Amino acid sequence: MDIEFSRPIRISLDVVETDERLPSVKFKFEVESNAFSESFLYRGEVWIACKDFDIFNHSLGRISCHLTSLDGLFSLEIVQGSSRDVLRWFRRKESVFGAVAEMKYESSLDSDDISAIKSSFDSFSKWW
Repeated sequence: MDIEFSRPIRISLDVVETDERLPSVKFKFEVESNAFSESFLYRGEVWIACKDFDIFNHSLGRISCHLTSLDGLFSLEIVQGSSRDVLRWFRRKESVFGAVAEMKYESSLDSDDISAIKSSFDSFSKWW
């Protein structure tokens, strides 16, 4: 795995492809949760602009930050608030026939969670 963390949910991102014209990375991602006596697993692919990745990584652990796909249909957000810190994940897919699927997840974070997430992004070997 290129990037992976497991708390509060397991999220992994693996590089599939790159685009030098619009500096961006296509990630295969997987999200898995086992909460509320239920589980879900989602696998998909998203394009992320390299500059957006850098901004997210630089801000992570300092201020609230979000990582959004080029099409705007995927986001990972870390909100650092005065009362609590939160991880939010969102994915939306639309078919050409009009079917729509959405998934989202929100959970509180503690300082250890944020450190682990930051560490997983920091250890990713960037080439840009």
